[in-house]
Amino acid sequence: MDQAELTAQLIATGLTTLVAIAAIVGTYLGARRQARSAIEAVRRGHQQNAYSDLIRAARAYLREVRGAVPAAVELDENVGQTGQFDEHGIYDATAMLDEPEIERLLARITPASTDIEAVEAAVSMVELEGPTTVADLARQVGKRADRLTYNLRMAGLGEEDEEGLVAPRPQRSKEAYSDLENALREFVDSAATFLNAK
Repeated sequence: MDQAELTAQLIATGLTTLVAIAAIVGTYLGARRQARSAIEAVRRGHQQNAYSDLIRAARAYLREVRGAVPAAVELDENVGQTGQFDEHGIYDATAMLDEPEIERLLARITPASTDIEAVEAAVSMVELEGPTTVADLARQVGKRADRLTYNLRMAGLGEEDEEGLVAPRPQRSKEAYSDLENALREFVDSAATFLNAK
């Protein structure tokens, strides 16, 4: 074997080795990319589940309170007009509503309409799954649900302000309901944008 043949074989062997190394590196990088894609797909699935759980819980809560809000508004409108607090901070409603009417309105504010446990649990899952922008909007849904629940529980009762106890704002429950709907809409838009971005 002469010098030229030896050089050619060494070059061919070197090129074959380089091609083999490039193939191994390419396979390794492809496998890593595929593994990352699989992990990302699982993570996306978890995020999607958390987002849809919050949407379902918030919508179920909104359906549950739909009948309670008008009752709370009526209690706040009528009870608040007397302007007379008893020793417990409750308005004397006898001038505007009779006892059976008050009981009928209070019965429409069911225990389920003041239970936001499912919404709170779903918010917590979104907080874990992220990202921060979506989690922040989920927290707003939770805060709005909490505010609505508070207003329903306080229907017909006075509110505390810097001057002491004052008449409830008649539309406070209706406004809180609308605020929750808006917060949920913002959350849905943000979650959908995030999930569809990639």
